[in-house]
Amino acid sequence: MIEFTERERALILNLTMVDPAVSDRLQKAQLNESKKISILMRIDELEDTLENVAADANHSKSKKLGRELDRLYEKLQSIMDANAF
Repeated sequence: MIEFTERERALILNLTMVDPAVSDRLQKAQLNESKKISILMRIDELEDTLENVAADANHSKSKKLGRELDRLYEKLQSIMDANAF
C-alpha cells in the first residue's frame, strides 16, 4: 500500500498522463484515520507514475508546481528503492 496526501492525489490525478486504473483507485479511495489516501500499486503502475511525474515536473511552467512534483517523485522513488521491486 502506498499512502498519499490529498495534495499528492490531486497532483497525480492532474498529470498529463496517468494510468486509468491508478486514477480510478485514487478517485475512489477514502481518507484513512491519519488523513491519508492508501492504494495498492503494481510495479509497472509505480514506474509509469514515476515517469509521468518526472515529465510533468520537467515541463511545468510553474516553479512551485515543479517543486511539488519533484518532491512527489522523490517520495515515489524512495518507496520503489525501499521495497526493491
